[in-house]
Amino acid sequence: EVIYVVVSLVLLRWASVVIAMLGTKARFQTIAFMGWFGPRGLATVVFSVILLDAAVAGGNVVASTAIVCVVLSAFAHGLTAPPFVAAYSGWWNKQSGSGAEAIEAEKVAVHPTRRGAKSPA
Repeated sequence: EVIYVVVSLVLLRWASVVIAMLGTKARFQTIAFMGWFGPRGLATVVFSVILLDAAVAGGNVVASTAIVCVVLSAFAHGLTAPPFVAAYSGWWNKQSGSGAEAIEAEKVAVHPTRRGAKSPA
């Protein structure tokens, strides 16, 4: 259970964000930051409650795993938020002299799968 939770927090969540951002041309720093702080545990809680309410076989195991995952996620993200935000902010601020922040924002905003998406002008 704990091994799955760690793999989920460290690898699976990050991988889902990387896949979702394919084609955006966002920089590694942005993708890594979003991968770590990206999808949150609300869906996990909702689906766990549904499993428990429906009395699905094995639902207790899934729900307990989900609870451990959400608690560990809150703890890990709470501890890492100050240093990771400072590091990302520092990287972002170093880019500001070259206009890179506008380029980064534009590349993400005009993702080819967003039909009708307009570039911030």
